Amino acid sequence: MKTTVGQRVRITIALDGERYPIGTEATVTDHWLGNPVVTLDGGETVTLIPGQVLPAA
Repeated sequence: MKTTVGQRVRITIALDGERYPIGTEATVTDHWLGNPVVTLDGGETVTLIPGQVLPAA
């Protein structure tokens, strides 16, 4: 999925054990080598691959 900075997305993998389960919403804050960099609501920033995010409802 192509993303844009500021877009709200849902992650399709669990992060940090179950702290951020599948479906957690995050905001795209940047891109690195074409991959979305998202900031989770807890403040953590993670680089994912396009298949690991879906548009938020």
